[in-house]
Amino acid sequence: RPIVTEIRQAKTFWPAENHHQQFYQKQPKDKKIKHSHQLHLFFQRHR
Repeated sequence: RPIVTEIRQAKTFWPAENHHQQFYQKQPKDKKIKHSHQLHLFFQRHR
């Protein structure tokens, strides 16, 4: 059975607080964060 996901326009965007910005750069030793950021960059490049 195919998976179907409805894509709808977001209603409200709430920006994160300042201490959340560039979190992966502020936590360079956390391997989970580094891996997550690398995945994000990969998917951004291959859209």
